[in-house]
Amino acid sequence: MAPVNYVGGSSPNAEAVGDFNNDGRLDIAIAGGTTPSVLLQVPTVSLSTTSLVFSNQVVGTSSTSHDVTLSNTSGVLTLETSSVAVNGTNTRDFSQSNTCASVIAPGGQCSIAVTFDPTQIGARSASVTITDNAAGTPQVIAVSGTGVLSGPNATLSVPSLTFASQPVFTASPAQSITLTNYGTAALSITSIATNGDFSQADTCGASLAILASCTVSVTFTPTAAGARAGTLSIKENALGSPQAVNLSGTGTLVTEVQLSPTSLNFGSHPLHSIHYLSTILTNISSKPLSISSITITGAIDDFSQSNNCGNTVGPQGSCTITVRFVPTASDSDSATLSITDSGNGSPQIVTLSGGVCIPFPRHICN
Repeated sequence: MAPVNYVGGSSPNAEAVGDFNNDGRLDIAIAGGTTPSVLLQVPTVSLSTTSLVFSNQVVGTSSTSHDVTLSNTSGVLTLETSSVAVNGTNTRDFSQSNTCASVIAPGGQCSIAVTFDPTQIGARSASVTITDNAAGTPQVIAVSGTGVLSGPNATLSVPSLTFASQPVFTASPAQSITLTNYGTAALSITSIATNGDFSQADTCGASLAILASCTVSVTFTPTAAGARAGTLSIKENALGSPQAVNLSGTGTLVTEVQLSPTSLNFGSHPLHSIHYLSTILTNISSKPLSISSITITGAIDDFSQSNNCGNTVGPQGSCTITVRFVPTASDSDSATLSITDSGNGSPQIVTLSGGVCIPFPRHICN
């Protein structure tokens, strides 16, 4: 019988022989030197490869098999295999068959054929594990591949986005969605759009190559307090177009606003005379106040406005809204000045009123 040779380390000074792992074979224990050790009489093996990467495979179809050779590299010891199995996250996506007997002679080999059968699109991975009596057992072969669909494909990373509560008329931080083409042909993109209080920016362009991805960033800018909803819609040439993502968020009013006065009464004046009154809008909070519109409804032929408010009034800041009244009819007129903003109670309201007088000698006009 051929000998089995071991390396005993540096400066051994004592040895003992025995079956230390109860496998029926004699082992050697060595004392002394820097590291005492037990040298078991076990076979050694090698794999022709420790990883397999499969080409893109259409979901529901099987790839051609990839073969791995397991070799018993021991000179005199028999290799005993107890199992060959697929393990890991995506075990249903890979299968194996093998020629490995329960006993493989010294210098013997067996073959393991692995097939990729994707059940879903996207990256899939697992491992083929060989359990045996060799050093380093189990032996592991990492396997991976990507499942695709025939033709173009449009896969979104999430079906919905929910935004945190956001002050009215202020923009939220963007949330991102990834669009991936897990198909066998390029994806042609016609449009990407949002509705409601949501907007988007994207890196997608007009076409997405096979296995390429792009990013759609969505921002929430509520126009009113309370629950808000919208949709991101992507029109393309894939099955199921358009793809849709449900969008939701809540608008909040967090800024205190003060108007003084809250009504402007111009009194009675001759026809077509011009008169001005003003109201002051003050942001009495520590947060900026966003203003989206200042409008007049009602007798818009008689009332108009100008202001220096801009889009934002800073903390503790104020601005002036000046209303112009020009009576154009012989009866009294009324209107409403409305300021839509991010403050509590939006829109802020100022009532407007005015009338006409005829300046005969016996009448006095205001």
